[in-house]
Amino acid sequence: MLEDDADFRAKVAGRVRYFTVDEYQDVNPIQERLVAALADLGATVTVVGDDDQLLYAWRGSSVANILEFTDRYADVQSAKLERNFRSSRGIVDLAHGVIEHNNPGRLQKVMVSAGNQAFTDGDIELLEFETEEAEAEHIARRIGALLGTPFRDTPETEPRGLSCSDVAILVRVKKLIPVIADALDH
Repeated sequence: MLEDDADFRAKVAGRVRYFTVDEYQDVNPIQERLVAALADLGATVTVVGDDDQLLYAWRGSSVANILEFTDRYADVQSAKLERNFRSSRGIVDLAHGVIEHNNPGRLQKVMVSAGNQAFTDGDIELLEFETEEAEAEHIARRIGALLGTPFRDTPETEPRGLSCSDVAILVRVKKLIPVIADALDH
């Protein structure tokens, strides 16, 4: 209707002046048509996204949406958010290096840690395992060893013990989830 119905277009144009899309890199083709139609009606469109974090390609999202945004829309202003408040310098530097290596067509940005988390040599490990079970057992043992380790939520706060709710396990291969869950149960 936004593309073809003149009366509806006029009604929406009079009501929608500002429009924001979060996680813009994950919009699918139909959602992008909606963004384009609202922009065509004169709405100020604001998008927030990161071309390094495309998650929904399986449902039609394309990183080209964010890479080509400035080519498709007029009067674009960009603001880069390059400070990571959640991760240590080691994690940010490692992730940045991997992403740059694997994605040469990305938008150029420099990620830096805000320094809210301390980094010490040894905080990042690269290990290889003979079996999925051996990897899962290592993960469970490592988490168990870290529980209670003094940890500061911010540099200004008092230390507290690391708890299970502070731990995240990122899994790329879904079939590993039950193996890891089983190791954590033991």
